[in-house]
Amino acid sequence: MGWKLRAIEDEVAILDIKTMRITLVFEIGPKYMKLIDNSDPVLKDIIDKEFAPGDLLIELGKCGIHLMPIDDDAKIGNIGIKNR
Repeated sequence: MGWKLRAIEDEVAILDIKTMRITLVFEIGPKYMKLIDNSDPVLKDIIDKEFAPGDLLIELGKCGIHLMPIDDDAKIGNIGIKNR
């Protein structure tokens, strides 16, 4: 698990996030963020579409990928909650 951020041109970067389940690759521009380079069928409707960052997080959540989980998400997955 981990992440990597790199600039590929002026005002555009690529962010790789590797989770226990999936690797996500995002392109980040001045006013958008989009998921790229992923063949998981559950993500087919949001691949290569530009979103505001918060909207992309919501769309990923609808696909079952919660990059900003809340405590209730941990309970559902039978995962221990970290001490704040």
